[in-house]
Amino acid sequence: MGGSYSKSVTVDINNRPGGGEVQQDGKGYYYEIDGGRVLLTDDWYPDLEGTYRKLTHTPAGGCTIGDIKKGGIPQTGFPDLAVYSTISIFYWELDSSYSNPLVIQLGEGNNEYYKHDGSTWSKDIEATGNLREELNKQNCKKNNAHIVNLSQKKSGYNCPSCNTGTKINVSYSSIASIISSTYTIPGARSASISGFKHNNNWQAGLPPIKNLRKVIVYWSTTSSNKPLLSATQSRPPKYFRRNSDNENAWIENTTGQSALPNGETPQIIPNLSGKANTTYNYQGTNIPVTVRSSSLGDCYYRYQHSLCGGPFRITRITHGTGATLNGIDSTDPLVSVTAYYFGTSPTLDKLLLVELSIKNNQTTYKYFHRQTKGADRWSLYPESGGGTAKLSEDKLKATLDTLYSIQFPAEQTDSQDIGQQIGAFFKRTEGIITATVTPGIGGTIGLAVWKGPALLARLITRL
Repeated sequence: MGGSYSKSVTVDINNRPGGGEVQQDGKGYYYEIDGGRVLLTDDWYPDLEGTYRKLTHTPAGGCTIGDIKKGGIPQTGFPDLAVYSTISIFYWELDSSYSNPLVIQLGEGNNEYYKHDGSTWSKDIEATGNLREELNKQNCKKNNAHIVNLSQKKSGYNCPSCNTGTKINVSYSSIASIISSTYTIPGARSASISGFKHNNNWQAGLPPIKNLRKVIVYWSTTSSNKPLLSATQSRPPKYFRRNSDNENAWIENTTGQSALPNGETPQIIPNLSGKANTTYNYQGTNIPVTVRSSSLGDCYYRYQHSLCGGPFRITRITHGTGATLNGIDSTDPLVSVTAYYFGTSPTLDKLLLVELSIKNNQTTYKYFHRQTKGADRWSLYPESGGGTAKLSEDKLKATLDTLYSIQFPAEQTDSQDIGQQIGAFFKRTEGIITATVTPGIGGTIGLAVWKGPALLARLITRL
């Protein structure tokens, strides 16, 4: 990766955003180790449900990966790590202390996964075939978090993701017109649920839940094969109504079990300035909206607004206290609205791109941008695959680079003193260029000075 003279660094999987060793600058998260720097980005898996958190460690400045540690403790069982450019670790979303890593992925391929027993890791072939199922299995083992299968409504069953065969008890009740099934895990004062299935279909909109006593599902009196309402006996209780347009999708509401009686798809007005989880009101019902943020690296951040896979419609999209993003609309049901920003603060002037994830028979995507700096109207981005294809990671980064150059054009002229241009450039980047990356661009800046302002403008735009 880095040549015969490259420096090797340790990847410490104990490091995560918000951890004591991790810092943040204008370009994202990083930590210093062994005299080098390791960049840290994060994502959620699977998309929308976000049951698992994926943290990716990437050595910077031409460094290679020497070894892996966890809080200073060596992790063994891996092949030569120098040939991999990244290491990714999967955690359960509700493992807030990041104490139980589930699976490690070496590189960016889909066939280099490892599971562990203590500090010893071994090749995880099952993850190669079905990563989600393997994460569920490891989650059962490491976090005692299990799967509720709503199709098992009258008798107990073994958790489908457990090697140990953890028993899920089911009690069935039919009183007058009320039919219900209650799911509990015997021998546990509190239990954790990592996901819900109905037969073999994952149920969208039902998030993982930690430390609950039981789950109660209410069934249709006309068709016992269709659960209508799910209630978790957590504190406070949570209620989920099955969506009438998609039998494998649910909508959470905080108003109570009588809300959304017909299971209709709610209409909401997303506010893209939201940093944390929030709720929207729909016909007197409070609909909790999950906002997940993640660092993409290179100064870009993603904020995804969703109902954890449940469908919704929008009447408009806003930002802040009153700004409407004119031109962004859709009459189709959506499963997420995602905002892409430059920098750590989700302010309107830093908003570059808006993604709509549309769910009909299949999932399609539309992207919107501003054609000129500070424009008050948004239009379809022409390079978004005709409004149907999701941008790949590389193409997304290239798109954000292009849109950044529109919203933050290089402010210099050929007559401006070149020293003033360089000084303004470093002032504007606010510490983005650090000691780790400066050696790599020093020759480029020198060339820019020799070639003149045009090349400097391209360098400034790219960085």
